[in-house]
Amino acid sequence: MRSHAFTLVELIVVVAIIALLISILLPSLGRARSVARTAVCGSNIRQLAQANQFYAHDNRQYFVLAARDIWSDNFERWHGKRSGYGEAFDPARSDLARYFGPDGRLKQCPGFIAGDDYDDTPGISAAYEAGCGGYGYNQSYIGGRCDLFGSSDQAARNSAATHEFAHPAATIVFTDAAFAAATSSFEFIAYSFAEPPYWQLNPGEPSTMRPNPSVHFRHIGQTSVAWADGHVDRQSFNFTSEYLTHSYITSDTATAMRIGWFGPDDNSLFDIK
Repeated sequence: MRSHAFTLVELIVVVAIIALLISILLPSLGRARSVARTAVCGSNIRQLAQANQFYAHDNRQYFVLAARDIWSDNFERWHGKRSGYGEAFDPARSDLARYFGPDGRLKQCPGFIAGDDYDDTPGISAAYEAGCGGYGYNQSYIGGRCDLFGSSDQAARNSAATHEFAHPAATIVFTDAAFAAATSSFEFIAYSFAEPPYWQLNPGEPSTMRPNPSVHFRHIGQTSVAWADGHVDRQSFNFTSEYLTHSYITSDTATAMRIGWFGPDDNSLFDIK
């Protein structure tokens, strides 16, 4: 009687074909997941920008402050408040929380998850920023007014108004953001500000000194951007610089970590005028 069982050679061929198909499909599946995460992030950052617009509508057209008391207690951020040093900011206490929908929560970027993509271990530098959802706010010109008052307490206590934008469709409000941790292991931490290419240390012209870059291009080499006119798009990495506070974060390392800026090498996309 003739046997219908597979021979060893046939089994090896089948396994090889399956392995080949898996190797072909896995990159496509991985990219599909990345595309899906990018779409969800776009929706999240749009809702965040809308929450800020609703806040302005209820507060004489002024946007939420980025860090009202950063030069004193440092207990308040746009994304939450805390009661003591070393504590995390509580997103439920954010001035924007009432505008985040029924659950009152800022949605987390799906491409920046605690434990997987960044370190929020208590005690590490800036771990208390984890409640920002992976998003950074334009605090130099919108959540604060360094353009009018330089880097000062007065700047932190003033925000931009909706009628002050010369080019709202070309002014950044929020982007994906992250920061290199103060360790040599090239880890990320959450960071709640989208820093411009140059510090606005004094009123008038920006200085020639750069902040550590914080715009994070984590979505297939792009960052999600919410603009002052309400539209959201994605922008590609253009340039970066070394971290002045972490000497081991060179420009090449920052590029590899996908942290830098898009657009021109000036503050024009951040400045409201």
